[in-house]
Amino acid sequence: MYKELVSIIIPTFNRKDYLESTLESIKNQIYQNWECIIVDDGGYDNTESMVYNLSIQDNRFKFFKRPLHLIKGANSCRNYGFEKSKGTYVNWFDDDDIMLPNFIQDKINSIDNIAQNMIISSGYNTDEYLKNGKKISLIQSKNTLYKNFVLDGLNVLTPSILFRKEFLNKQQLFIDTINKGQEFELFSRLFFKTHKEEYKIIQSYSFLYRGHPESSTSKAIKYREDFHESSSYIISENLVRAIELSDGELIQSSYRMLLNLYRKALIHKHNYNIKFIEEIFKRKLPKWKDFVLFCLRIIKNFHLSFFRWDKIINKLKMY
Repeated sequence: MYKELVSIIIPTFNRKDYLESTLESIKNQIYQNWECIIVDDGGYDNTESMVYNLSIQDNRFKFFKRPLHLIKGANSCRNYGFEKSKGTYVNWFDDDDIMLPNFIQDKINSIDNIAQNMIISSGYNTDEYLKNGKKISLIQSKNTLYKNFVLDGLNVLTPSILFRKEFLNKQQLFIDTINKGQEFELFSRLFFKTHKEEYKIIQSYSFLYRGHPESSTSKAIKYREDFHESSSYIISENLVRAIELSDGELIQSSYRMLLNLYRKALIHKHNYNIKFIEEIFKRKLPKWKDFVLFCLRIIKNFHLSFFRWDKIINKLKMY
């Protein structure tokens, strides 16, 4: 098991300085049988020359450019990097995060049997300077991995999972039209069909997850239609899964989140999302059609901003 090749896949766009530190952290891994695939998303800084110089010193670093026929974005780059990978195991990583020296070793050493398709670890949330690190908790419950992730707050991030490549070969990977929550969508979809013997959660905190508060704040202020459309799609898919499971808690959770997105779409006159969510409710919740339509009429006809909206929707019961 110790000799298995691990493919690290990193999409990047104009982040040469951050990426240089990330690649240095990979070079310093205790476990040395890895390849690092960097896929450039059409950047115009000196990323290519930096990686080229590094690859001359260490040919485990491999640089690719996203082919022009692929949609621009990290999702396409992650999928393309997967196509180019040769490892038995695959771990996606971000171009601004840092691996601690035990990152790969702890995961590889934790593999017990060939049935395990995922090894899940954690790390530290930090500021943009990699300071003030706080452990990202891996709270486990008695629920399934899927429910634990979607409902109970299991914090699984892009670097968290080491995948068996043979398992991923049978799956649809990142959906390249999703602009927000792409990891959440992928993990929800994969976890839904994952049995207990197919994954292992280890208490290893072995990466630094860099925060960017200014950019996060500026993005949060503006209502972005593409972000909200992505969120609506992801939640609607989880609603379908919840209905398949006949799980009242999951149904209520998805329903409330969609109602919240519906209200925001009305406020911002986001017609696509208004129609999309209405159609989801009508098609996927036929048993509750009258109740759903009643809620939608209330939201449309009354100005509810002076209410504590989250308190209202948290009281809605469907089971």
